[in-house]
Amino acid sequence: MSNKDILKAMKLLVALMELHDADPTLIKPFSNAIYRLDQLSEELPTQDVVGIQRAGFSKSMAAKIFDLANSQTFEEHKSYIEKTPSGLLDVLEIKGIGAKKVRTLWLELQIEDLEALRDACEAGMVAKLKGFGEKTQKLILENISFMNVSSGKFLLSEAEPYQAFLEAYLQTAVGVERWSASGQWRRRTETIDTLSFVVQVVSRADFFASLNSSERFSCTHQSPFIWEGHFDETPALKIIIHCADSESFEKTLFLETATEAHLFLNAAAEGSSKNLYQIVKAKKTWESEEAIYEAANWPHFLPEQREGLFEEDWIKAGSVPVALQKEDIKGVLHLHSTYSDGADSLEQMALHAKNMGFEYIGITDHSQSSFYANGMSEGRVRQQQQEIDLLNAKLAPFRIFKGIEVDILNDGSLDYDMTILNTFDFTIASIHQNLRMPIEKATERLLGAIENPHTTIMGHLTGRLLLRREGYPVDYKRIIDACAAHQVGIEINANAYRLDLDWRWLPYAIKKGIWISINPDAHTTKGYQDIKYGVAMARKAALQSQQTLNALSCTDIARYFETRKSPLVNL
Repeated sequence: MSNKDILKAMKLLVALMELHDADPTLIKPFSNAIYRLDQLSEELPTQDVVGIQRAGFSKSMAAKIFDLANSQTFEEHKSYIEKTPSGLLDVLEIKGIGAKKVRTLWLELQIEDLEALRDACEAGMVAKLKGFGEKTQKLILENISFMNVSSGKFLLSEAEPYQAFLEAYLQTAVGVERWSASGQWRRRTETIDTLSFVVQVVSRADFFASLNSSERFSCTHQSPFIWEGHFDETPALKIIIHCADSESFEKTLFLETATEAHLFLNAAAEGSSKNLYQIVKAKKTWESEEAIYEAANWPHFLPEQREGLFEEDWIKAGSVPVALQKEDIKGVLHLHSTYSDGADSLEQMALHAKNMGFEYIGITDHSQSSFYANGMSEGRVRQQQQEIDLLNAKLAPFRIFKGIEVDILNDGSLDYDMTILNTFDFTIASIHQNLRMPIEKATERLLGAIENPHTTIMGHLTGRLLLRREGYPVDYKRIIDACAAHQVGIEINANAYRLDLDWRWLPYAIKKGIWISINPDAHTTKGYQDIKYGVAMARKAALQSQQTLNALSCTDIARYFETRKSPLVNL
């Protein structure tokens, strides 16, 4: 380990000790070591303890540094990491707030990860804490976004404004005759590190010159047909632009969209030894991408589906199912209001959905155990349901379904007793606390909720946060099989941080006949727009509208909820 690595580890330890309110006298030796490390002009010799002592450290501290340098940890370091929720390590990385403020967030709002912190900021809860305020809250939100951007990968939602800027730029760029997005954006991958395009231009020289004169981005490499660069403010997000003439445009677009795994699948034509790549390269000019698939005797794959994962199954079947479109979504489930940690009122959430053309919403504020998210007591559940009745009378035929995002407790049980659960039209069961579980524990905990007859939909199945936190490990097949057996749906949580269920498991869930619900997990009216990210994931796996729960009409989904609920009345 370099001095920099050792210094980073020591700083983390001091932060963790402050987070856990350790005695200052115990913290001081490590703070002194940090100061000394910072003053060193040469790399610290870490071959033995004596050498470290000669650099100005006590014998005991030298021993700790030796252990750290050679095994990446030492006793105190390991102990404090083990007793700290893993998500708080990410929170401690946020610039502008120290360990003491993180401790306040942890104790006062039960925040244990970046997603919970982001949600609390967006709901205005952080600004209300002593020592924080609106300015700090805004700073936290900005820095959470920056952490994602600087990691070298971007969420779909984070890459979107850059994509939109480039598309607008190409609309009026010098000599551009036509263009198309390609690569990751066109395939709608969960995370993006490169925005790529294929363009047809009158003059490559003039076009490249215009790119190089832009005040927004810079060139890193240029060849006769390819320009590579990045946005100046976000150098981690790469830009690649391929130039093609009218004859090679479709071919170039096809090659620059599909993954290698897709391109090198064997063609389906009987007796053919060629793969798709060889078929594409055999001709300079293709009139369309559909013509390429016809030549390979393949069904036509949407750009989103060209990943090289499920295509062989669809090729054998002779067709790809007609994938869901955003317009197929008739209603929105999994929403939060000011009854829990949402920023907009129940009526505002309903009116916004109605104005967007939806037929219904399902409000699903947090249950009582999520006290850090202002989870609802039984009294507030009744209060909300009374308001829903009044709003339904006012907004008909638009309808608000009475739902709840009910916490799955440690033993797999749900957060309310049957009397309260019976009052909801549907429930989304989710895990929000105690996320550090081995696969056996996580799977059994989820199975407990699935086997509960009150569970309608499983929410964000693994608890993952893209670019921030891996989900808890689960046995996907056991979970999906259990959902099929107990007629429990699974959501694609469309929040760009989650996109959970992972789309790669959708074909198995579809095969099992499970209802899929594409839910924005919206905490504001603005959050409705996240549905598009969930739809993009669904299209990658060719989810059809007739397999999508919230593609049902208001009448049909009401009948579905009533059918599921009727056997529960006498429980």
